[in-house]
Amino acid sequence: MNNPYISVVCPTYNSSKFIERTLLTVINQNRVPDELIVSDDGSSDETVSIIKKLIKDSRFKFPIILLENSHKGPGYARNVGIEKANGNWISFLDSDDLWTADKLSAVEKIIIKRKEVNFICHGENWENIEGNKKEVFYGKNYNIKKPLFNQLYWQNMFSTSAVTCKKKLLVSCGMFNEEMMSAQDYELWLRIATNMKPFFLNKICGHYIIREGNISSGSKINRFKNDLKIAIMYRNRVSIFLFLLKLLRILLSYIKQIMQK
Repeated sequence: MNNPYISVVCPTYNSSKFIERTLLTVINQNRVPDELIVSDDGSSDETVSIIKKLIKDSRFKFPIILLENSHKGPGYARNVGIEKANGNWISFLDSDDLWTADKLSAVEKIIIKRKEVNFICHGENWENIEGNKKEVFYGKNYNIKKPLFNQLYWQNMFSTSAVTCKKKLLVSCGMFNEEMMSAQDYELWLRIATNMKPFFLNKICGHYIIREGNISSGSKINRFKNDLKIAIMYRNRVSIFLFLLKLLRILLSYIKQIMQK
């Protein structure tokens, strides 16, 4: 298939303040998606009504599906979106993040040119609560000559809203862990690392908003617990030295966040 069928999966939860701006970046793509699946995680605000209004917008030139789920967490919301998707490629977009207009066209060029690739990640602009911004290129530390799993275990190299990957890869490895309320994306990347053939696009194609309570962050303590859980889950696949270093890194990161509060 020369022209990939790309399904965009966007999980939402109480996203009324920013969902319209996020979805408008999908409308404004130079290469629009073949479908957009918005999977709501039981929002109690106006998120769903805003999405329903947007669905009627004549600027949407592609199918839009709204899934209204009960509140089960971001892993479940993403999974039902993946299951519903008709595309052979899935492009994720969290409900408070933004894409540049050339995001999908840039990704499509890689899909067509690099047939061996099944996982693509581009760079992002990060913006924190104070409005400070920085450019982040996730593949800057990636070494193609070294095992991906070990590199990923030490440091997450992917941002969910910057990822486009083959649906088959996700389904074959069990998709997102629905029991985790945070870090479930990182756990999935570790789980599929052995079968992953990544390509890092050295281009800024998105805007990542760092804020409390976004779809995948969860509270600091829950994130800390899940990071520890993941490190322990996969401890037998790395050296004891790397495992201990990972634990120390998680602890220091948590202490830093607490001190900044």
